[in-house]
Amino acid sequence: MTQEYIETRENEFFDFLNTYGPADPSTRGTEATESFTATAGQTVFNLASTTVKYVRGITNDGVFLRRGYDYKVDYPGLINPSLTTPRITLTTGAVINKVVAIKYHQGDNWFDMEYSRDSDIMPRVVMMFLTASQEYAGLGDLGQDGNAQFINATYQFEIRSLSAEQAKYITNRLFDMCNQVRQAILYKTNACIATDMTQINFDPDTNAYTWQFTVYIQWEVGFDKVTLTSY
Repeated sequence: MTQEYIETRENEFFDFLNTYGPADPSTRGTEATESFTATAGQTVFNLASTTVKYVRGITNDGVFLRRGYDYKVDYPGLINPSLTTPRITLTTGAVINKVVAIKYHQGDNWFDMEYSRDSDIMPRVVMMFLTASQEYAGLGDLGQDGNAQFINATYQFEIRSLSAEQAKYITNRLFDMCNQVRQAILYKTNACIATDMTQINFDPDTNAYTWQFTVYIQWEVGFDKVTLTSY
């Protein structure tokens, strides 16, 4: 099994919420599509844009593909230091001359992981990592052969807006979406529970109406098996 990290599942979850959650205001970035005419059996497609925020969806010869099951997305970063733009890898090679279309959001948006960007434009949604614990796969589980683990992770979502009504709307929409993740069959996600929704009301420190809620999620995270040799 290919080496994975918590960040692998985080990115899939993050892209899911961005794609199906409340739409970004039209002033935040743009939607774009890059299309490729595949060579025989081609599996790897590198996007040209260096400002991709998240991949929204992919079609192969007009057929919608499922994230994780049919393709994976690798983003530039510490895990993939050689990448300068996102890389899409199909599970099954494309048929020659068929068109693979990749839709994405580029530029800024209102959803981020951690407070890592300079912009303070509102509304703003932040997904913050809190804790994680490991649980080994047992008999009957997909990772029973020792190449996967279960990660029980906890996140806090914080929503800020200059409008009390907008802050409430975004919070309730995302809260419901997190509780519907299992119905969406999000890749390698065994459980997702949103709880403890709290209205902080107007926060003078941030000059915004602020809401928070907590998400408990269990992912399967694969890793390469280590082969021990004599020494």
